[in-house]
Amino acid sequence: MSALGGLAVSDGAIEVARSVVSGRTLVGVVSDDELEAPLLGVRGVAARRTYSSGKPDIGAALAGDAVLARLAADLGMPEPPPGAGAGNGLALAILALGGVVRTGPAAIGELVGIERSLAGADLVVILTEVLDFGGAGIAETRAAAAWAEQALVPCVAIATRVQISGRELRTLGVESAYEVGADVASGAARIARTWNW
Repeated sequence: MSALGGLAVSDGAIEVARSVVSGRTLVGVVSDDELEAPLLGVRGVAARRTYSSGKPDIGAALAGDAVLARLAADLGMPEPPPGAGAGNGLALAILALGGVVRTGPAAIGELVGIERSLAGADLVVILTEVLDFGGAGIAETRAAAAWAEQALVPCVAIATRVQISGRELRTLGVESAYEVGADVASGAARIARTWNW
């Protein structure tokens, strides 16, 4: 057993854990900005935590990085892939167990078989509660726009509240956005009729 600054991995423990999740799909869901988060280095977990404390301590960052590097090596990942630093390093465990790291929209897309739906799509519609310049609904809208681009069809957004300009929408790849208020069902039906060509 090798002690890793308070962390320890016993010989064979990872194999036991892998056998427990064998046959299951293990998915770590992370935000867009963490999808490629590195575990190690100047943008790694230890460095981010040290600098976010407001009192940067280079020695502490280097020591933390060394601990994480030894842990990754013990888990059979001497060169952790991009995304292993997501969730403050929790993604490392998911990847070591044979899982994957995805954004929420990507994970849902895989779960529902979005590729099959896109093959017959004439329009991609994203429904989100709020779509605004502060970031609400943006990740989901970007994913929907990417799917629309893949299918070579337009993408529109429907939200109870829209606070984003047409120019910003176009940078996302969205044709237009519709604010429908609380009555989403009737608002969506009305909008669907306008896109019935």
